[in-house]
Parts: sequence; C-alpha cells; structure tokens
Amino acid sequence: MGDTIMNLVDTLVRDKEAQKVLLEAQKKSNLNLHAHLIMPIQRVPRLEMLLKSLLEHTDPNTTEFRQLNLALFDIKLVAAYCNQKKQESDKRYQLCTIALKVKNIPDTLNILDANRQFIHEGPLRVYVPDTKMLHSFTFFLFDSMMMWVDTDPIGDMTYKGSLSLETGKFHIERELSQMHVNFLPASMHAPSFVSLGFVLDDFNTLLVVFALSLEQKAEWIRKFENIHGGTSYINGMTDL
Repeated sequence: MGDTIMNLVDTLVRDKEAQKVLLEAQKKSNLNLHAHLIMPIQRVPRLEMLLKSLLEHTDPNTTEFRQLNLALFDIKLVAAYCNQKKQESDKRYQLCTIALKVKNIPDTLNILDANRQFIHEGPLRVYVPDTKMLHSFTFFLFDSMMMWVDTDPIGDMTYKGSLSLETGKFHIERELSQMHVNFLPASMHAPSFVSLGFVLDDFNTLLVVFALSLEQKAEWIRKFENIHGGTSYINGMTDL
C-alpha cells in the first residue's frame, strides 16, 4: 500500500495543475508532499491529526469521508493501545531503575513484580530512639509496600527497611500523639517541628517520621490516600 501511495504522489507531481497546488502548499510549510506522508508514520498522533484535518476538508456526503472516519476510529484505537503499552513500559522501567540503584534489597520484596506499581519517591527524616536523633532516608512508595534507603556521600543507595501497606494492618497517624512527642528529646518539642511529624505503622514496624515542610507532608498523605482509594487506614484530627 505504501508503494501505491508513493506512485500516486509521483503521478501528482507530474500533473501541472496538481504541481501548482503542491508547490504553493510547500511554500507555507517548507515540506513537500513526500515529507508530509512520512511524518505521520513516525508518530501515530500526527496521523490522527492528519486524518482530522482531511475530514475538515472532505465533503461529508462522499465515500471518502466515511472511509476517513473509519480510518480515524482505527487510528484512535492504535493510539490508545500505544499509550497503554508506553505507560506499562515506563512503569517497568521505573521498577528496574530502583532495583538496580538500591543495594541489598531482599528477594522477598520482589521489586520487579509485574503487578507492582511505583507511586512516589522522596526524603523523610526518621526519629531513631537508640540515638535520639533524626536520620534522613529516601523513601520509595509502591502500591503495596514502602521501603527506605540510606544514601552515602557518593550517591549509592542501600536498603534499610520496609513497611507493608496491606489493608487491615497498615495505618497512618496524621499527627503525633502526646505519647509520641514525650518520647522525643526536648529540643524537638517545638510545635512548628512536631507539626511536620506523622506515624507509619504496619504492626511489625512503627516509624515516627518528619517531612521537610507541611506541603511535603500533605503530599505524602495524599499519596497514601490514593493507593487504596480512601482514607480508612489514615487516622488523625487535622485534614491536610
């Protein structure tokens, strides 16, 4: 079919009247007809745009209009399929990138699980009771679990721990309770600092974490809310 179209184009170029039209169009776009025909093949969305443009300049009562409409319907299906596959490929790439750059991830986490979805990545500070200090980690949030890693001065990441987000076990406390505040050193009792904290708990591991800002804290809470489409495992009195 491609050869047939190109043969037709060659015929048009030899037609004096058609050549005038083609040359006039080329002056406006700086592209000849061959270039216009090749461009849509390179990207499906361009082909969709071309078909829409052709429909605008085609008599609705003609057979050609009906054929163009059918072609547009088909190309929309192809575009949707391509977009779906691209999204799947992008997600797979994200998981592979994380699996490659983080050392010592336990095999039991199965980062490359085909059903796993990466949600969010960002820094959080964790209160470590043994040292009574905050330690900064990079957290990776997935649809069914969360893990945190340590980053050394040259940027290498090492796995440090994980939480299960299984429904019925995992929950978040939006605000630190007075009991949690009492466990903190007096230097961390300032209301402005306490307001940055929240608690992550899967009944095996409990983390008291602090965001870098209220905006970042709100973003994390929203990410957790969106995972299961609700807030059933998020406790707290303050809406962010």
